[in-house]
Parts: sequence; structure tokens; C-alpha cells
Amino acid sequence: MNRFRICIVLAAVLFAGPAWAHARLTSSEPTADATVAAPATLELHFSQALAEKSTVQITGPDGKAVAIKAVAFKDATTVAVTPAMPLL
Repeated sequence: MNRFRICIVLAAVLFAGPAWAHARLTSSEPTADATVAAPATLELHFSQALAEKSTVQITGPDGKAVAIKAVAFKDATTVAVTPAMPLL
């Protein structure tokens, strides 16, 4: 009985563990809640490597989506986002 439980726990850890992991935003440039002139590009830094299929959505202070002109992966954990219009 204990051997069966150990196998179930090992299977859960080995196979399901990576599926639960998600990159989280660790910092940004400009920083959150900063008061700056309209930035041309936003840099988003994440806790782990992102998949190339990752998507980015930016919302303004009114909660509406901001159109994005370009997204570029600077490295595995950093994404540069260029809004289509200047951010106000």
C-alpha cells in the first residue's frame, strides 16, 4: 500500500509539477505606478523563461486594452512592448 502511494506522489511531482509553473512579472521599466513622460517602449521582466508563443496585453488606467505595435523578446525572461499609440 505504501509503495503505491509513493508511486502516485512521485508521478504527481515528476509529471504535473512543471505544468503548474507560470512565469510572473517581477519588474518593469518604467516601474509600476511611476509618473513618467509617455514611454515609447515598455520592458517587462519575468521570473522564468517565456514560451515563444507567449502573448502580452496592456491595459490603460481606464481598464481598456491598449493596442500593441510590436513585441520583441530581448532575452528568455525580458519582453519589450511598443504600444501603437503614445501612452498618456
